[in-house]
Amino acid sequence: MRVIELALRPLLGLSIAWRVLRWALVIGYLGLIFYGSSLSTASMSTFERKLVRLDKPAHAIEYTGLGGLLSFALSTQPGPALILAATTIAGVYGVMDEIHQLYVPTRTPDPLDVAADTLGGFAGALAGSALRRRFARQRNTAGS
Repeated sequence: MRVIELALRPLLGLSIAWRVLRWALVIGYLGLIFYGSSLSTASMSTFERKLVRLDKPAHAIEYTGLGGLLSFALSTQPGPALILAATTIAGVYGVMDEIHQLYVPTRTPDPLDVAADTLGGFAGALAGSALRRRFARQRNTAGS
């Protein structure tokens, strides 16, 4: 809990509209993931079925976006607590996504998908944190 508290602390200085926008992007992205997981493979085109063969890389790439958006939404201060919080949230959502697939015809949950989701979330959080750090440095240099 302390990690999430540390990651959320810098948000207190942001305007309400900016916070809402950040979380709206995360929620919209979560909705896209949910929608994609709701599709039965029986209703997919040949192209989409070929993409399913690239399942693990697709999961990692998909959750890299989520990790990046979470790092953007959680904090203005990049660091280990932010990366851990964003990775944890992405991993938990990956678990929930696999449970959801239990109820989708022709879809089956896979623990390796959760691993790919968590790894992707970590990569996105790491990249988002690095970008924040870089932009903060540029802003400080420009302001000097």
